[in-house]
Amino acid sequence: TIIGVAQPVTPPLKTSPADTVRRGSLTGSLRSPAGQPLEFANVLLLQAADSSLVKATLSDAQGQFALADVPPGRYRLRAQQLGYRDGRSAVVRVVGGAPLTLPPLVLVPAAQALGEVQVLGRKPVIERQLDRLVVHVDQLPAVAGGSAYDVIKSTPGVTVSGTDAIGMQGKSGVLVLIDDRPVRLSQDALVNMLRNLPAESMQSLEVITTPPARYDAEGNAGILNIRTKQRQQPGWNADLTLRGAQGQYARYSGGAVVGVKRKRIDLNGSYFLGRTRSFEDITQYATQRVPGRPLPTELRAGSYYVRTARYHDAKAQLDVKTGPRSSAGLVASLYLLGNPSAGTGTAQTVTNAQPSDTTVLTQSRLATTSFNYSVDGYYTARLDSAGKTVSVDGNYARFGTDQQQDFTNQTVDDARAQLVGGPEQLRSSLAGSTFIHSLKADLTLPFPKVKLETGVKYSQVAARNDFRFQRQQQGAWLDDALRTNQFEYQENIYAAYGSANRDWAKFSVQLGLRAEYTRTLGVSHTTQTSTRNDYFQLFPTVYGQYKPSANYQVNLSYSRRIERPAYSSLNPFLSYQSQYFSNQGNPFLQPSFTDAVEWTNVFRHDLSVAPFFNYTRQFASEYPLQNLATRETTYTFGNLGSSYDYGVTVVAPFSVGKRWKVDNNLTVYEQAFRSTYAAEPQRTRLLVYNLSVTNSFTITPHLTAQLSGYYNSPTIQGFYRSVSYYALNAGATLKLLDNKAILSLSLADLLYTERGAADVHYASQDFGFYRRNDTRLLRLAFTYKLGNAGLPRKSQREGAGQEERNRAN
Repeated sequence: TIIGVAQPVTPPLKTSPADTVRRGSLTGSLRSPAGQPLEFANVLLLQAADSSLVKATLSDAQGQFALADVPPGRYRLRAQQLGYRDGRSAVVRVVGGAPLTLPPLVLVPAAQALGEVQVLGRKPVIERQLDRLVVHVDQLPAVAGGSAYDVIKSTPGVTVSGTDAIGMQGKSGVLVLIDDRPVRLSQDALVNMLRNLPAESMQSLEVITTPPARYDAEGNAGILNIRTKQRQQPGWNADLTLRGAQGQYARYSGGAVVGVKRKRIDLNGSYFLGRTRSFEDITQYATQRVPGRPLPTELRAGSYYVRTARYHDAKAQLDVKTGPRSSAGLVASLYLLGNPSAGTGTAQTVTNAQPSDTTVLTQSRLATTSFNYSVDGYYTARLDSAGKTVSVDGNYARFGTDQQQDFTNQTVDDARAQLVGGPEQLRSSLAGSTFIHSLKADLTLPFPKVKLETGVKYSQVAARNDFRFQRQQQGAWLDDALRTNQFEYQENIYAAYGSANRDWAKFSVQLGLRAEYTRTLGVSHTTQTSTRNDYFQLFPTVYGQYKPSANYQVNLSYSRRIERPAYSSLNPFLSYQSQYFSNQGNPFLQPSFTDAVEWTNVFRHDLSVAPFFNYTRQFASEYPLQNLATRETTYTFGNLGSSYDYGVTVVAPFSVGKRWKVDNNLTVYEQAFRSTYAAEPQRTRLLVYNLSVTNSFTITPHLTAQLSGYYNSPTIQGFYRSVSYYALNAGATLKLLDNKAILSLSLADLLYTERGAADVHYASQDFGFYRRNDTRLLRLAFTYKLGNAGLPRKSQREGAGQEERNRAN
């Protein structure tokens, strides 16, 4: 067996007691025997005494790696790359706070044919890290040409319900971040934005089920953090992308990711634009069982919408080194969406299982424009060589929506041959805006035996909505007082946190505590009513890790989280869907709280088994109310009770030969809800399982293919029970022109099985819906790299505007 050997770059040094407690860093590179860089290889830092794992990282596209914050001691490095023998270094010693640079570590190919080295190593599709699961999107040919929404739907442990609610481990309330900055949109607007965010702009997706104390406590289920592509290397670099897709309707988009770096200035930017045309076919029903009647009365409404979305998404980041140990920067983002749609609908009432006497035909048009922008400023300074660091971040953001909608309802007889009365003409307009101001400061204090972190944050959110609903009577448009409303909401959050981390030979512990004081005020100018609320809460976090050997480690974590109501769910105005269905907010809605425990066992750095338990108090959910006289159903929100779920997540990758890798992920858990509806207690429970399998094939060093599928069994959320859904996807990626160009072809939802459906069964009433979208697509994407190709990614800044953006309208 031949192994690569790296000698220590410096001999052992005599140090003072003060130096020995300072943490150091290791940098180096991985090379093939021909001197070519080896990208995306696993680099493990092991204790020299017992080979227990200390840290791990990946080499970048230049074969380089860096390990920071390394305690003083004696170590060995081990490098792993598919298609190569493991490389091992000689013993290196970290002393004091000075960085240590190692000579290149050479890895020998495991197989050679006719003297030609076949480099088959690839970055893993799914990587299990200490506190998160990382999905490397650039290793997913099956989503090439798709969107961020496609990536999220196929991510292990993540589910999307029939109502488009994103959940993890049986809980809704996921905080979505882009480059550590939250996306402050309502659920519908968030899903719409994710459907228009190109997968080609994503570097990875991080699934964080128990975030540490430095993160905002928002998000009962945890955090989904989308890492976008950015560049950092002297000179300039650009990735140009074009993509198109064809389903029942066509869609296309294009964009660029550009990076420029000089000695003290680092500039990154991206811009994408596109046009998406799709459809939505939805059926809603409400069934009423009346005492004394043997058969129920059923109202069934169907709608078919064709939507066209045109969007522009731009972002720029400027980082300036203001001194040897300090930097400052600005991050600006802009998102513009125009989304006109047209639809037709029918509504029929069936009494005692007899044909309906009348049918209501509806024609509607909806035009939505969203204009969102944000600006972040930051300053970071390292105060001494020991690693004492201070940072200050400020954020300003605005999210605006303008919506115009009109309806024409026409009642006809059962044969649709004769009109019953004249047409009913309705229209509505919504002007909404949300303003966010936030400021935070963080301090890191490394001591000889413990590392402390602390910080404070203030955020203010102001949301304004002016909703007007009108009916045409005798040629004049008149306001509908029941559905017209002006609503303002203001929220102030004061937060502080502290955490302590300590490492031993085989143990490491991190304790954290976050305190948040919240004040809210909701005002309805139409009804002349206001609702105030304030509360103080503590959110502890605990992390423990034990590494008895190099091939096994166990992590135990606990966190307490909060899910604040979305701003739109607090607005008491009545939003019109159709003649028989409406939505209404609840100004008295309270936040819900979740306690989460996770126990992760990692075997040989890839197989992991993670049991978990979550308990939620005051869980908030949408539920329907029916007016028996008018048969109108109103969907509103309420704190319905408590819930818990417990189960296990298994991540089990393996290889079949050198060219076929299989990533298997299974989550099995039981959901249970205890709630009260109409003064009657309700108990629901269900065994749920989510399975995803991704087959990755390395056909040649330039051609890769993928076949993936997932299945999500039925779930429950309050009174709703969502049906199962599954999908099969395939894709291939070909590198051209000396790896400067990438051509990707993919097929999404081959069997056309993705769907959304949910139902509610309670006492004498049943409600539900069934929905299909344009999900079966043939997609083609082309990317061309200019400048210095294959650059390591720049680490992203965490802005001050944390959880506020995910709840805005």
